[in-house]
Amino acid sequence: MTALRVAVLDACVLYPVTLRDFLVTLATIRLYEPRWTELVHDEWMRSVLKNRPDLDQENLQRICRLMDEALPKALIGEMQWQASPSPPLPDPGDHHVVSAAIAARATAIVTFNLRDFPAEVLHPLGITAVHPDAFVAELLRENSAGVLAGFELQRARFRNPPRSRAELLEILEKRGLADTVSGLRRLFNS
Repeated sequence: MTALRVAVLDACVLYPVTLRDFLVTLATIRLYEPRWTELVHDEWMRSVLKNRPDLDQENLQRICRLMDEALPKALIGEMQWQASPSPPLPDPGDHHVVSAAIAARATAIVTFNLRDFPAEVLHPLGITAVHPDAFVAELLRENSAGVLAGFELQRARFRNPPRSRAELLEILEKRGLADTVSGLRRLFNS
């Protein structure tokens, strides 16, 4: 049995609820192993509350706990990532993400902010910054049945209101997964 790829999820890919749910769902069915830190959780929750002050912080913390419980290996403790020094980055606030990737022996950091994780810094560490669309599209190429199953699991959780396949595809496309959605549409139409 081959080891699953390990990827650190940056806060920006956990901020959009539908994208977060899709990435977590794909991990729960063992298509890859995600990693994050408490700082990543804090950052995406702060961003959500900044843009949606009507939401309850306790509910967001509950979501973090559920994520951590569903994927017990995902949360990298502070002692672990602080023991892994990070090379210089354009945004010093991203050091914990690279340190977490080093501590987890991750091969990828999934992020929308590719410029914040320069290839010349990450490559010597065996890490690649990858857009979530490229990441999921690669999972789709490797295991189309698994990604399709994850998509349908996610869609089944939409009950109030329910979402059609086309509606969920449109939401994921708006969240930046254009290539992934294109690949899913081809599979659904074949």
